[in-house]
Amino acid sequence: MYIQTYDTTVCEENAILIDYSTLMYPKGNEGGYVAVGTKVDGIYKQRMVTVLDWINAIDYDVNCYLSVNTYYKPQRNVRSVRHLNAFYVDIDYYKHGVSFDDVMHTLQHHIEHERIVKPTYIIDSGRGIYLIFKIEDVPGKYKQTKNLYSAVQQYICDLFADVGADYGAKDIARVLRVPTTMNTKANKRVTILEHNADAIYTMAMFRELVYPFGLERASKAPVRASEKKGS
Repeated sequence: MYIQTYDTTVCEENAILIDYSTLMYPKGNEGGYVAVGTKVDGIYKQRMVTVLDWINAIDYDVNCYLSVNTYYKPQRNVRSVRHLNAFYVDIDYYKHGVSFDDVMHTLQHHIEHERIVKPTYIIDSGRGIYLIFKIEDVPGKYKQTKNLYSAVQQYICDLFADVGADYGAKDIARVLRVPTTMNTKANKRVTILEHNADAIYTMAMFRELVYPFGLERASKAPVRASEKKGS
């Protein structure tokens, strides 16, 4: 693992992001590039920077986004993916008439029934929730690997469909809000609610999760949050 250093002033926000970066991108600049985006007054702008430079590109007081996966050249697209670093789900529970507690109950339900594992991060995005599942990075250049990644993402979204999983935000080239930065619509900071540093998995482990249940998914409707509460 690389020791990541940054040319920044020492502050709590930087410390949080250094820890986040070290866990998410442990190979440092060997991982290539990440996409850093900002949205101000509805206008989205994006920069591609090396892994060790992304924290220096952050503006803490605007909507700021970061790619989950890394790229071997400064282009954010599926073809250019270098390392697949994590699985994730973006849960917009506020759009579906359910609560944060419903999301956590659903998560616990699936963990107890061995349908999913403990997230590495639970992040309050300002209005919704991100669940991030860190994996030991794998090369993203192979079509078969990309297909498996997409299948896992679909599987995770299906698990959280009834509490607001965003099916439009599950692709390999996705960016998510950066912890400690602002969600200006909510007027709130993006906050790490839970960090499980030991929760680092492998793609092979997720493959074993997906396919045994995948045979059943087509014939079974998702279990609703209200039904789980009575289980």
